[in-house]
Amino acid sequence: MERIKLSTSLKKNSSQSILLNMIATTREKVSAGNFLILVLDDYTAKIISSFVTMTDVLNEGIFSVERLDTVRQKFPKYHALYFISPNPKSIEKINEDFADESKPHYSRIHIYFSHRITDSILGLLATSYTYPRIMTCIELNLSFLARDRNLFDLGMGKAMEIYTVKNNENTSKIISNICERLFTVCAVLKEYPYIQYQKTPMCTQLATILDAQMKEFYKDRSYPYNEKRGILLILDRTFDITTPLLHDYNYETMVYDLFEVKDQVISIPDNKNVFHKYELDEKDELWMKYKNKHFVVALQELQEDFNQFKVNASKFQKAGESESFEEMADFLHGVKDYKTKTNQFSLHLNLAEEMTRVYTY
Repeated sequence: MERIKLSTSLKKNSSQSILLNMIATTREKVSAGNFLILVLDDYTAKIISSFVTMTDVLNEGIFSVERLDTVRQKFPKYHALYFISPNPKSIEKINEDFADESKPHYSRIHIYFSHRITDSILGLLATSYTYPRIMTCIELNLSFLARDRNLFDLGMGKAMEIYTVKNNENTSKIISNICERLFTVCAVLKEYPYIQYQKTPMCTQLATILDAQMKEFYKDRSYPYNEKRGILLILDRTFDITTPLLHDYNYETMVYDLFEVKDQVISIPDNKNVFHKYELDEKDELWMKYKNKHFVVALQELQEDFNQFKVNASKFQKAGESESFEEMADFLHGVKDYKTKTNQFSLHLNLAEEMTRVYTY
């Protein structure tokens, strides 16, 4: 059953697909009082963490979140929800969980694939000890990462090798992977776009494969799409060879240039040279406010906002000294927000200090 409520935010639609279409729907199939274990492979673990928090997952009734490639505790009476990428390695790991029929890892299993699964891969599940335990086997069609509210990443850092490899088979494999993941972006948004493309061999091949996959998917009317069809424009990097050589000076760009940032997590050393990690995402209000502004403007606004924060903080602290129960209750309610804001200002003031130092000298 399709339960996702379409939003204008790609990230919100994707999180609903995980929490509602996958987890909540599976939870309904598990009897009351039974537990549900979520098992992820390396790739799907990145997808999950890109869209939802651990708290979100646990609130939907997940008992435990585990990695497919690790040694896991057996729960032979519980159900397991496997969210995996459709590759032989992940399928083999699932089969290993049930190879010993007298000591299975789980009672029943629900398998969701990040994107389209081929018949050959699906056939690997048809073992006498795994197949009888499968209650659900579905393509979730979520095979990309979120970088912002409406900014996605296909998670293919080595895809540029397509311009250097001379092996046609490797080129076709890269194009196929791009196609599979790009298709899931359209599926999440319920888009069936008209495809326009640059007439180069790679763009033509990608457009042809993607169009065929779209037609196959949407011919089943149980998957409705937006009536106002958009346009998907596919261009080769050679269409604009100068842009990668340009450099802007937005706050986000400067942070990525000057600091160690990986998967939206920044590592900052303290006075004792101990590194602390901070997430640069939508939960950081200051990051969302400044990141697309020129770094000089961002630093000016940061100083102004911090000065205002100090004024508000002094009022906040005085409220904590009040003898009024109502005011003290309001004070305690705001403590968490106050600490969060303090940590955010501390982080960005440190970043601003380093940027100023670098561009002063």
